Amino acid sequence: LVAGPTAAPAAYAWLRAQPLVVLAELPMPGRATLPLHEARFAFHSIFHWHPLVNGYSGGSSDRYVALADVASGFPADASVRALQEAGVTHTFVHERFFGRHRYTQVLETLRSRTDIAESGRFDDDGFEIRAYRFTRGR
Repeated sequence: LVAGPTAAPAAYAWLRAQPLVVLAELPMPGRATLPLHEARFAFHSIFHWHPLVNGYSGGSSDRYVALADVASGFPADASVRALQEAGVTHTFVHERFFGRHRYTQVLETLRSRTDIAESGRFDDDGFEIRAYRFTRGR
């Protein structure tokens, strides 16, 4: 067991106020690393109640495993395309789970993309969560 928040962390409070969101929290696990952080992301959904493509139920469908496997390569083109095709409108990119070095690389790549726009930055107990919105260009 791990302690969890009893009030919405800043990123999730912000998300709750947004209309029409389908969220993917990143990093997503690859086939070999399931379930990774999916239980934590599913728990945090109680603070916003938007549809979440991440999931955790003790089992994973073939469809979900295929999506997670491709999305684990975020922000590669195939990953972005797969998330958009799954209906994702927004992502949370977690420094805590990418690690600082990889997180910095992800942010540098995202700055060069025209199909993803930054929507917010939030503190996560000394780490950062960045919110992005898919804009459909490339």
